Amino acid sequence: MIDPVLFFLAVLAVGLVLTGFYFFLRETIADAIALHEKRKAQEEERERRKRNWR
Repeated sequence: MIDPVLFFLAVLAVGLVLTGFYFFLRETIADAIALHEKRKAQEEERERRKRNWR
C-alpha cells in the first residue's frame, strides 16, 4: 500500500513543477509578443522616415 504522506508529497511536487512550467511558458510567450511589437514599431518608424525623407 502507498504511504499517504509520500503520495501527498508526490502530488505537491508535480503541482509545483507544473506551476513553474506554466509561469515560465507564460513569461516566454509575453516576451515574444513584446519583442514582435517592438520590431513592428521599429519597422513602421523606418517606413515613416523613408516616406518623409522623399
